[in-house]
Amino acid sequence: MVSRKGQAWTPEDDSDLRDLIADNAGIPRLRVALGRSGEAIDARLGKLGLRRTDRRRPGQSSREEGDA
Repeated sequence: MVSRKGQAWTPEDDSDLRDLIADNAGIPRLRVALGRSGEAIDARLGKLGLRRTDRRRPGQSSREEGDA
């Protein structure tokens, strides 16, 4: 996808973001699908009152995730 850096979020972008979050997409997938930085995605999630479910504690590996 083309970078959308600096461009306003559209209702379609918000819908895509909601769908991807519902599908438990992580930041790498969100970045590619939306053409936005991780920081921009996190900011938009906050504005929309949404949360990512893929967050890990600093230094936590994906194997440890189930133990958290």
